[in-house]
Amino acid sequence: MYDDCIDLVGDEKEIGKTLGTDLAKGKLTLPMLFLLRDATDAQRTKLHRMVLKGEPMDTTILAGIADYAGAIEHAVNTAKDMLEEARKDLVCLDASPHKEALVTITQYLDGLLDQCRTSV
Repeated sequence: MYDDCIDLVGDEKEIGKTLGTDLAKGKLTLPMLFLLRDATDAQRTKLHRMVLKGEPMDTTILAGIADYAGAIEHAVNTAKDMLEEARKDLVCLDASPHKEALVTITQYLDGLLDQCRTSV
């Protein structure tokens, strides 16, 4: 989900890869699904046309849609909720370097997701 969000709001120089590829391929990522769900009828029609017919779409167009930031925020919150669930599932494991590594990974991913929030 981080990759889906950063594809929409990231900075190519900072990330080190080409962004917007999900849009170019017409992939319906979680942020796009939230955007389609929450868009007005007119916005949804425009988004459908862009996604289904392969019309050009970029983040400046998406940013003009009122629910764009909300869709990113909702996707980030969903991912962070999943990370919290993963941490809760790790509680039952005995202390070990492996458990510590898994917890550290979830914390690292939390930080990455926070970057998506500040990019919107």
